[in-house]
Amino acid sequence: SLKSLVHTLGLRIFPRLLAAMLHLVASLASFCLLASSASTDRSDNSTCEGIEGDRTPTQCSSTDDSSLLAMKHNVQKADDVKITPPIFSAQCPHSLKMCRGDSCCPGVPATGGRGFPCPLAGRSHEGCAGGQSDLVQALLTAMTKDEKYRFLQGVGWARHDNKKEYHIGNAAEYERFGIPPLNMDDNGQGFRTFDSRIVGKVTSWPCGLGIAATWSEVDTKRWAVALAEEFKVKGANVILGPGVNLHRVARGGRNAEYISGEAPYLGSRLVVPYVQGVQSKGVLAVVKHFVMNDQETNRNGVNSIVDSRSLWEVYYPPFQAAVDAGVAAVMCSYNSVNGKHACGNPDLLLTDLKDTMGFEGWVQSDWWALHSFAAPQGVDQEM
Repeated sequence: SLKSLVHTLGLRIFPRLLAAMLHLVASLASFCLLASSASTDRSDNSTCEGIEGDRTPTQCSSTDDSSLLAMKHNVQKADDVKITPPIFSAQCPHSLKMCRGDSCCPGVPATGGRGFPCPLAGRSHEGCAGGQSDLVQALLTAMTKDEKYRFLQGVGWARHDNKKEYHIGNAAEYERFGIPPLNMDDNGQGFRTFDSRIVGKVTSWPCGLGIAATWSEVDTKRWAVALAEEFKVKGANVILGPGVNLHRVARGGRNAEYISGEAPYLGSRLVVPYVQGVQSKGVLAVVKHFVMNDQETNRNGVNSIVDSRSLWEVYYPPFQAAVDAGVAAVMCSYNSVNGKHACGNPDLLLTDLKDTMGFEGWVQSDWWALHSFAAPQGVDQEM
């Protein structure tokens, strides 16, 4: 049946998504559920953080850490409101025991009886007999099918009132064991202002092409770090960017968003500091749109005909560079490539991206870009 096929594929797909979330957990010293209060203003209690070898930085950030979870009662309502997350503990998999980030969970058969870190623990936590791999195994065997499905199919726009949560997409909501949801927001050049209540409360950054015009890897990383800090303060832990498509159509409706300009070499150089800068702040980057999404006119119906050499020499280099930099996710595009929808094209997603490029993250569809069940063809998460 379809559901059994989903379950079988989910056993292969879900560990990648879960591993990404555990990486997100571990990227913060005390994790989002144990984080200190964070302020969106630039107060006296702030420090400037630059990049090694950089000139004096202009972006400063609060010394307090911030929560990655966007809870209704924590959403910023005014400029002087601080987001103060509550303190949480988490349930140990296969146990009624509650744990904190500095503790261990009791061993279970899936871990060979070895105790393992609390789901809230960072990767540096070494006080348990088992490690992060044991935690993953314990979680996989403890979670229900429905809990795993929530990683594989997200919601957004038409599926829930995103305005209340200030996110355009969510996945893995309401999970047990302290696993945070994926709170996704547009886009790679700044927090999207899609609701009147946040007008005036987001930074108006230069467009991606404007940053690319600096030809500066240093400034690109500084920009990416600042973007991630703002997204995180607003409760988002996934940036739906960067966009790295090439300007192959002069009137392309999203050319201003893409940091590659007309040159794959430029995109491959700038995407690395972008990904590293964003993910250094515990926010996941999603490189897009894979691939050949070079025009907005008839983007759902256009079919891009391209040979293999052109793909690898012209269109793939920025994506390959993002993969090499450790980007968390790749978003497949609306258009078709060589007669097959990009979101569901095994030549692109399985052969080229996952096998040849060595991509180890997950592939998510653009919103409503799936035309059929596409897990066997390489799409890991439907949006």
